[in-house]
Amino acid sequence: MKELIHRNSLLKIFFLLTLATIITSGCRQNWLMFRYDPKRTGSIEKSEHLIVGEIAWKTELGGKIFSSPSTDLNTIYVGSTDNNLYALDLKTGEPRFIFQTGGDILSSPSIANGAVVFTSMDGNVYSVNCTSGEVNWVFRARRGVVSSPAISSGKVVFGSYDNYIYCISEKDGGLIWSIQAKGGIWASPAIYREKTVISDTAGVIYCIDLRDGEVLWMKDLMMSLNSSPLIYEEKIYIGSMDGRIFCLSIEDGSIIWEYSVNKAIDSSPAIVENLLLFGSWNGVIYALQSEDGKLLWSLKTGRAVDATPAISGNTAYIGSNDGSLYAIDTRNGEVRWKITLGSELSASCSITPLGIISATTDGKVYLIR
Repeated sequence: MKELIHRNSLLKIFFLLTLATIITSGCRQNWLMFRYDPKRTGSIEKSEHLIVGEIAWKTELGGKIFSSPSTDLNTIYVGSTDNNLYALDLKTGEPRFIFQTGGDILSSPSIANGAVVFTSMDGNVYSVNCTSGEVNWVFRARRGVVSSPAISSGKVVFGSYDNYIYCISEKDGGLIWSIQAKGGIWASPAIYREKTVISDTAGVIYCIDLRDGEVLWMKDLMMSLNSSPLIYEEKIYIGSMDGRIFCLSIEDGSIIWEYSVNKAIDSSPAIVENLLLFGSWNGVIYALQSEDGKLLWSLKTGRAVDATPAISGNTAYIGSNDGSLYAIDTRNGEVRWKITLGSELSASCSITPLGIISATTDGKVYLIR
C-alpha cells in the first residue's frame, strides 16, 4: 500500500513538472514587447508551430499601422494612426477592446503584470488593464512619444521628441528620473541588468544606470540614430542613418567594429547564435557575424526594409516595403517562403504559438500560420 501511494506521488510530481515545462515553453513565445525582450534580441527558441506561410485570418483596423504588435497567450496589442490601441483575440482577430488616445500610436506596446504600457504622439504614456482596457495610470511627457517602452525591475524606460529620456514606475507611472538628451528620441531603449542604453537623433548613444539615472557614458556617432540598440553578451549593436552598423562595448562605448552599407539603416538588428540580422533602405537584408562584423550573406528585396527581423530557431521573419513577408533560413539566406500582403510592412512581426502576427501600413493585421 505504501509503495502504491509512493508511486502515485511520484506520478503526480512528474505530471506537475511536465505541465510546468509546457507552460514555461509556451510563455517563452509570448512576444511581450518590441523585439521580444528588454535586451531587444528579437529571437526565441524554435516555435512549436510549423509556419508555412498561409493566412489564417485578417483584420482591418482604422488608420495605418507602424506599431509592431505585441502578444501574450491570448491577445494581440497594436497601435494605429487612428489614435487607437487595439486588443485583438489571437485565435480570431476579433477586437477584445479599443482604447482611444489623442494622437497616433507608432510605438510597440509592452506587456507586464496584467497591464499593457504604450506611448502616443499626444505626449502621454498609458498603462491599461490587459483584459478590460481600463486605465491604470497616465504619464505626461512634454512632446509626442514614438519610443517603445522597455520594462524591467518595476521600471518603464522610454524617450521622447522633447529630448528627454524618462524612467517611471511600472506600478503608478510616477517619475523616477529623467535625463536631457542632445536630440529628440525616436529609438527604443534596451535594458541589460542595471543598465539601459538608448540613442537619439543627434547621433549620441547613452548608457545609463537604471537605478538612479546616472549617465555612465555617452558616445557620439555623428549621425542620426533611428535604429534601436540591441544588447548581447556585453556588446551593443545599432544602425545609423548614414548606413553603418556599429558594435560597441557596453562598458565604455568604445567601437569594436563597424560595417557600412550604401543606404540608411532604420531597421533595428536582431541576433541569434552570434548571427546579426538587419535591413536597410537599399532593400537588402544582411547577416553579419556578431564577433567581427564579417558579412555571411545578404538578400535583396524589392524595396526598403524598415522592419526588424523576428527570429525563431533558424528562421527569420521580416517584412519589406515591397509588401511581402519573408521567411529566411538564417544559416544561408535562402527564402523558405514569401507571402505578398499588398502593402508596406514597416512594423516588425511577432512570433506566437499559433503563427506570425504581421501588420501592414494599410491598416491590416494578419495571423500567418
